[in-house]
Amino acid sequence: MCVQRRRVTRERALFRQSRYMNDLSLTTHLGRPSSDIVPDDRPSRFLPLAGLMVGAIGGAAFGAAFRAWMRFVSDDPEFSWSGTLIIVGAFTAAYAGAGLLWAGRRRGWKALMIPARIIVVLLSLACFGGAGLVMFPTIILGALAMARTDWPRALRIVFAALAGLSMLLVAGQLLELGWLRAGTATALYLVIVAVEIRVFAEMHRPTLRRGVLTRKPSKPAEFV
Repeated sequence: MCVQRRRVTRERALFRQSRYMNDLSLTTHLGRPSSDIVPDDRPSRFLPLAGLMVGAIGGAAFGAAFRAWMRFVSDDPEFSWSGTLIIVGAFTAAYAGAGLLWAGRRRGWKALMIPARIIVVLLSLACFGGAGLVMFPTIILGALAMARTDWPRALRIVFAALAGLSMLLVAGQLLELGWLRAGTATALYLVIVAVEIRVFAEMHRPTLRRGVLTRKPSKPAEFV
């Protein structure tokens, strides 16, 4: 009777161990638990390079468009080539950095994200040189309100309100251009602000997007 009971107990233990090994084989890859590896659908390792290039092209185009808008609203439309190249170069560098950060988050960068964010944010300050300084409160506060979803909602609402107020103050100065010209300039200004806030928000997002942190593998069950 005791021998038969021991045999049944042993068979149950072997059955449980077999089930555990089958489940483990479904959740492993190259000898590592699936919770420790990046999913197979992770974006290509060339995505950061693509983000850098696309951001640079977009930044150059935006810088040229922004320079054209400045000429449109200026009473003295004469601009130097050196100033134009500085503006276009600043937006090219800043937007290239934003594209790199966007791609890095999707690649699951961890240690690289903090220094990359610091460098990109410092480079982006060049976009607010000269006459662009009046747009600094609108863009930075608007970007923080959009990007920092981990901050209290009340604080983000305050930032968004201050950004909107700053935008209205700048738009109010365009009324001196005449109704038709002022309306066109204001509409273009709103588009410029929307694009800048979206791009600068990428620089100020949390270092890691949600879901990137890996989970520690659970301790396997012990059989007695």
